[in-house]
Amino acid sequence: MGPFLSRRQFILGHNALLDRLVALRESSSLSKDEIFAEVLTEKSACFCGMSVSKKSKTYKAAEESAALRKELEEYKDREKENQAIYAKSLKKNKEMEKRLAYMEKKMAILVDLHEKRFD
Repeated sequence: MGPFLSRRQFILGHNALLDRLVALRESSSLSKDEIFAEVLTEKSACFCGMSVSKKSKTYKAAEESAALRKELEEYKDREKENQAIYAKSLKKNKEMEKRLAYMEKKMAILVDLHEKRFD
């Protein structure tokens, strides 16, 4: 008999899983994810019709690809934020340099006036 279960075997297995889920939910303070991890011990499985079989390499590769794609999008978003912050800082620095140059110019004029007054 291959990886497929008969309808009766599937229903019996399903009912056993449900009973175990309910028992854990009622008797412990575990989160939903922790309960499912406890009950569904086979992590690399997927549903095929009426049975559960191991995930194919293609399925795993697609999951990995999706995770990498998500990570890349997050990286791009962070990069955009960093560029925006950099541009804002650069603009502020230029404004401060202009103000400093203006104040230095004023200071030079005041020093010249002071020197002329006391000469």
